[in-house]
Amino acid sequence: MKSPGLILAGTLVLMFSGFGVALAEPAVALRHDPFLHPRLAPAPPAPPVPGQAPALKPVTLELRATMISGDWTMANINGVMLLPGQEVEGHRLVAVGEREVVVENGGKKRTVSMDEDE
Repeated sequence: MKSPGLILAGTLVLMFSGFGVALAEPAVALRHDPFLHPRLAPAPPAPPVPGQAPALKPVTLELRATMISGDWTMANINGVMLLPGQEVEGHRLVAVGEREVVVENGGKKRTVSMDEDE
């Protein structure tokens, strides 16, 4: 009588005997990296409605930080470091205070404060 271990070993050999042949075949190269996110084309803008003025996209300015240090007075607005006179989202930085800045857009001045979200 054969031992159960020998029967199991024989069965496994028979089951996987063709397995080595499949592994010996050359691998097929993929045409793309399956782990990359697909590149999506941006959606085309909607056509303008005749007789209607185009809607302006509202601009949100988030003041994240200010630094007042003589000639190097700076502000971080929307993650962009700005010196007075530089622009972000169409707004020019006019003045920098301790927790607020003054920006100008189209001749209109606006104060943006770090305390606005609180």
